[in-house]
Amino acid sequence: MTDNEKAPIDEGIKNSDFIIPQKVTENNVVEHLPSILKNTAWVLKNKFFDTFLSCLLGILLVKIAQMINSKRIKFNECGKLSIPNIFIINFMPSGYGKDAITDDIDDLLLKNFILWFKDKAKKIFSQQEQQIENEANELYSSDKEENRRQAFIKDEKNKIRKLVIEITNATKEGLYFDALTFKNADFGSLFIKISEFGTYLYTLPQNIQNREFVDSFNEAYNGKICGKCTKSDVRLEDVEDIPVNILLHSDYTLILQDLKNLFVTLLQTGLGRRSIITFQPQTPLRSLFTAEQLTQYRKKLEQLGEALHKIFMQIPYNAVYVIDYNAYNKIIYTYKAYLNDFYNTCGDELLKKEIKSRELKVLKLSCLYAALNHPTELIIDENDLIQAVYTIQYLSKDFKACINYKSYKRDEYDRLLDFFIENMGKKFKKTELTYRYYKEFNLSRNTFIKNFDEIMQNLKEYAAVKGYSFCIENGNNNATECFLLANNQLLNNGELPLNQIISESDETG
Repeated sequence: MTDNEKAPIDEGIKNSDFIIPQKVTENNVVEHLPSILKNTAWVLKNKFFDTFLSCLLGILLVKIAQMINSKRIKFNECGKLSIPNIFIINFMPSGYGKDAITDDIDDLLLKNFILWFKDKAKKIFSQQEQQIENEANELYSSDKEENRRQAFIKDEKNKIRKLVIEITNATKEGLYFDALTFKNADFGSLFIKISEFGTYLYTLPQNIQNREFVDSFNEAYNGKICGKCTKSDVRLEDVEDIPVNILLHSDYTLILQDLKNLFVTLLQTGLGRRSIITFQPQTPLRSLFTAEQLTQYRKKLEQLGEALHKIFMQIPYNAVYVIDYNAYNKIIYTYKAYLNDFYNTCGDELLKKEIKSRELKVLKLSCLYAALNHPTELIIDENDLIQAVYTIQYLSKDFKACINYKSYKRDEYDRLLDFFIENMGKKFKKTELTYRYYKEFNLSRNTFIKNFDEIMQNLKEYAAVKGYSFCIENGNNNATECFLLANNQLLNNGELPLNQIISESDETG
């Protein structure tokens, strides 16, 4: 199925009255988020304007999954229970705010959740210390055994494994024992974040510990952390039903150039299929903020965090959200039919794997959305599923952009782009470009005619990298027309200005 064969947003494959959303815009996807996430996405986007919304949204969703999965919730799909966890691989240029985004989410939006987590972890640690002291008093009760009692207490307390809210590196064995600690705690979720995943991948051929750690991600997607079995050690029982959420950041240039073969291998072996991949090439930096705006931003994100925490506290521990049968038949059945058709007509093997993964990603995300939309009503309804479909359809476009990314040479497309910049907003028909202007682009007429569609699509991607929108549309008599628009306004996708968002804080949640 080609892009030209896909229906626009208001058309599509239809079953009952559900229309599969395609070519989802920023406004479309944000309007189809749970209310608390809709407000949060716009506030973050206004601050991190130079970051593509897909990358920002991916980071936000995996952090939300970390929080909600701490309540150990599941979803019931026609009798099958699953964990609603999320894996995100985010490719962005260095210096575009990936770490700043996660820092703001942790420090402002999830501040109350992190305090909640640390408080519960501290109580569990104190309980374990008390158990050790009680055991020591029973074993060494006489005054003569005081030294042995104190030595026992010190030794056993040093063995207590603390609950950590984030893992940035680990051995396979370390991950296993962290998972076992969470399993015994009966709350919380494992959150793995690697900020320089490209550099980490670079070590895999030589570093067996790092390779085993990454290999464990595939099983972790299903809530399972396998115990290592060696000839000399006792076989450890696998830890199951532990939610694991993963955020892997990387500068795209290292992954898509120096390490492209290794990355493709990882995609083929399952990591790509399990992950939502978001992608942003380098674009011009444009965002500027006054001290007053930044203060308002922080205040608003904290307010949203308070509203979010109220929702989180309403989610029952170990809740199971059941997918409504009618909603499943109406939304998932229709979506699956669309995906089957898309898969059958797709010629790219990597893309086919991504297409097959979308259904499960929708189901997992719909459970998280249900918890945000109606935390105490333990169903996944039609609206939850529709919101999840919009999100996955929007984010999935980045996978294709990522695997098809080209590093352009200046001479190839700068002449074309310079021509359209000089004629900003003016529409040119295909025949004009190929028969009249081809010499200005240093192209032969035959080559330009033969490869017109590919050249124009590449120009569209190249223009986006340079901060422009290159448009290709059907004009009069169905003739192809091309023109360029400048993306020089701070808010060009319908986002609310920051001061307006701040003023509407009373409506949050």
